Amino acid sequence: MKLNKMTEDFGYIIEKTAESEQLSEVLAEKVFLLSEADGGAILLRGFEVDLNSFKALTSEFSEHFRVATTNLEDRYYPDRDPTFASVNSGGYAIDFHNELTLPYTPDVFWMYCLTPAEKFGKTAIVDGKKVLSSLTPKTKEALIARDGYWYFEQSPPYLWQRVTGKNSIEDAAEFMRGMSEVSQIEIVDDQLSFRFRTQPVSYSKLSGAQVFCCGLLDFPDQVIDKQRKPYERAIVTEIAQATHQHAVWLDWQEKDILVVDNTRVMHARQAFEDPFREIVVRYADLKPNLVKPNQNIVFI
Repeated sequence: MKLNKMTEDFGYIIEKTAESEQLSEVLAEKVFLLSEADGGAILLRGFEVDLNSFKALTSEFSEHFRVATTNLEDRYYPDRDPTFASVNSGGYAIDFHNELTLPYTPDVFWMYCLTPAEKFGKTAIVDGKKVLSSLTPKTKEALIARDGYWYFEQSPPYLWQRVTGKNSIEDAAEFMRGMSEVSQIEIVDDQLSFRFRTQPVSYSKLSGAQVFCCGLLDFPDQVIDKQRKPYERAIVTEIAQATHQHAVWLDWQEKDILVVDNTRVMHARQAFEDPFREIVVRYADLKPNLVKPNQNIVFI
């Protein structure tokens, strides 16, 4: 096994160097790197893996799998499992975001590359701790002082069922009422409207670091404040500059597996035109025995 850094202070690449090395055993030994100050992401390369073994690996290390709520027309579901989805269609570029910015955002985001695009189609990741450290004090203070909100208005059944995991709209509304971040819950026929609060500046659940980690760049018109006003263009531009300054672009290789701390690391996608590019993902929580207890909060 060869262990390298992605950058001097962020992320790790683990490459198989001996036939006897087993993916599950290697990750069990190194999964703690996700929680390290210079961790946040692990790329596993050179291991024999297919769809079934990838799914088994994610189930071994994580739990409480989430279902995607966006870009549903661009996905397919191996084994017809809604927690096991592709991110291949469309071919358009996607800006930096973390996955499922909801009151129960998953700890980790898993990606498995069956077939890389022949040209373009890279994935970028960025450490939210580094993004935050590159913002001016004025912008950082403004982000901390001002919560963001996502509004779901007249959500159809397929959406609120995916968000809540409930089949009936009354059960879904009751589920939402149990969350302190959710408010303005309304039922009209089979549609559910609600608002939930999110914090662009938050803390990594795994490392405890203070980070900028949200979907503001990918959805600048949807992450808005309490008065339903979007964040000022100057703030969004400054965040974009800091994000792209620290971004790490990954050239996918066949059978690569990437796992990131979804409460710290944002990711993006380069546009591509190759119809054979095939990457599947899962969103989940890391199993409790793998999360370091009593993390110290690291202020920047």
